[in-house]
Amino acid sequence: MNTTKSFRDFATICFITTLAAGACLGSAQADTLGFSIKDDGSTLPNALRVSVVDEFTKQPLSQAKISVSEVRGETKLRSDLTNPKGTVDFVFESPTQALSPKTITITKPNYISVSVIGTQNHSVTIFLKPLTSSTNTVLASGGFTGFKLPDTSDVVVAGLVFPTFNASDLLSFNPDSIISPLSDSIDVMGPQKVPSNLVIPRQEFSIIFDTIVLNKPAYRLPVVAGQPLRLTGIQGEIPVSDLIDLATSGGGKMSLDLLNKLKFRKSAGTTDLITPTAPFKKDLNATVLLSKRYQATPAKPDFESSILVLAANDLVGDRSILIPTDIKVALNAENSSTVQTVSLAQPAADYGKARLTLSLAYGNHGKMISGAIASSGTSSLTPIVRTGEFMHVDALDDSQGLPATISLQAPQRGVKVAVFESEGSAVWKVYTLPAAGTFSLQTSGLSASAAITKYALIDLDFGPTFIETSIDGNTLMMSLERFARSSAKMLP
Repeated sequence: MNTTKSFRDFATICFITTLAAGACLGSAQADTLGFSIKDDGSTLPNALRVSVVDEFTKQPLSQAKISVSEVRGETKLRSDLTNPKGTVDFVFESPTQALSPKTITITKPNYISVSVIGTQNHSVTIFLKPLTSSTNTVLASGGFTGFKLPDTSDVVVAGLVFPTFNASDLLSFNPDSIISPLSDSIDVMGPQKVPSNLVIPRQEFSIIFDTIVLNKPAYRLPVVAGQPLRLTGIQGEIPVSDLIDLATSGGGKMSLDLLNKLKFRKSAGTTDLITPTAPFKKDLNATVLLSKRYQATPAKPDFESSILVLAANDLVGDRSILIPTDIKVALNAENSSTVQTVSLAQPAADYGKARLTLSLAYGNHGKMISGAIASSGTSSLTPIVRTGEFMHVDALDDSQGLPATISLQAPQRGVKVAVFESEGSAVWKVYTLPAAGTFSLQTSGLSASAAITKYALIDLDFGPTFIETSIDGNTLMMSLERFARSSAKMLP
């Protein structure tokens, strides 16, 4: 019997709880949409003012290059550099021309380039995010305590430490990136490798004629250097019999269905804000009991996919600090076509400002993703939550080069985003508004300036209150109801 392999698979199952954050993913503050559109009355009727600020510091950025052109009609390109206040005023022949749909592109060294297509206002603010490398990491480590050890040896208790996440992080989910890049060894009939952010308090249990001792009191977790974050943790248990079944059937291969047998018991809440620049230690203690339960029923997507349902508490009410409390499988495409209602754990007492239920459909090895979000108060427990219909997802094909043109069309109640990456880091984000209609994005200039290794197309649906001529990029992600994401890689 391959007993030791069952524990490696158990660690893998536990780590799925961090799916929305992913390895080394997580942000401590609300990501902006990337831009705001709002007329404060300070510009001339025939002018367009473009302001550029740092997304993290909110300080104005000077010497950023701004290019402005008409989405339709006039093809003349106007460009200028921002002044010390981070602004440029473009003056047109008439107010009508100033308000016609524009394409605005901003570039600045050491920042992600941004384009917004279809703006119709006198004032646009662009939030530039510094270029970062996911390989530039520091190590977080520490203990994770507060476990409620069972009275029986029939279950195994373990926990995971990971960053909190925000609404924007949900768009970056990739099932292929949920395994920690680091491993630690535990002694289970010899040294065995487990994800480094897994914590196992000391436990003993018997299998046939052997006694197994588990003990891994500390975690290690690589996090992106210089990026603000908060850490959280979750603790759960799984019957030993299920681990034995996993080891003795199917060659120890993990099944998503086993996730539904994992019961989450406690959460660590969240740490204070941390901006790491060097390795650091941070201990966590699980104090939030997850004893209440509710049911969630997702819709069925229109593409072949599995469905995960995630429960999370919104700590401050703006979706900037989301703390997961449970995750279950509503549909496993490997063995079923029927969507199931799942039971999810939530805190026993009111915790945070809102409770989010996310249904996430993913297919084509994680290259096609669609999500639907339902939000409710923490004090009112709805017996059954139904998340909305999934958005349609069009598959993208991997290719040996970036397509010369990419067709972009925003959803009626939202924005379409194209994200271009080079070696794991975004280098250009393109936001398209409904006013742009169907827009053909030319990528030749980008291909020449950066080695694009991957790109993704994302649809964001903000519901019936969305107004494309008046957008607050700092708060709009709070109203996100649905999203869809497809991605493709550049083949060598």
